[in-house]
Amino acid sequence: MVEIKISREKCPSPLDCAICLRICPTAVFYAYPEKMEQFRETPSQGYVVIPRFKLLCTVCNECVKSCPNGAIEVKA
Repeated sequence: MVEIKISREKCPSPLDCAICLRICPTAVFYAYPEKMEQFRETPSQGYVVIPRFKLLCTVCNECVKSCPNGAIEVKA
């Protein structure tokens, strides 16, 4: 099974960048708000990227190569 780690410290506001969300050919990654408040928009720093669909990962490493902060690690 593929192991994917995303460093929260290196990826503080994933929606400002979102390269991994766009570059992954199998759409492994998902961004969601850590905390939601009714009638308030969540700032981009309040989102987290997770590898929600790890089983779809083909270990192409496009996400690792394209991440400007080096926040993603993929191990097969």
